[in-house]
Amino acid sequence: AVASTLAPTRPAAAPAQAAPAMQASGPMGVVKVMTGANAGRELLLNKPATTLGRAGTQVAVISKRQQGYVLVHVEGERTPLVNGRDIGALAHTLNDEDMIELMGIKMVFFLRD
Repeated sequence: AVASTLAPTRPAAAPAQAAPAMQASGPMGVVKVMTGANAGRELLLNKPATTLGRAGTQVAVISKRQQGYVLVHVEGERTPLVNGRDIGALAHTLNDEDMIELMGIKMVFFLRD
């Protein structure tokens, strides 16, 4: 018989729980385009991350996190503005009725129950 050199077995860790559906964790985020060619259009933020902007010009992502929605600058010389203020390099938590400006286009973020 061949002796086993394996370490003693440990109980398997419990499998990770799947994240709950976003709808179950509070109101759904929506971005309404206020200016530009798509003015009046609403974008439902029903994915873990939604990309806004144009590659090579200015790109930002709105992500759904446990504490709410955040806006993050991804690409471009200028970072997005929220309520007229530059968000910088860090994730910016979005609040209901925040005005986002990206590539000169204004959008309003709001929460829908």
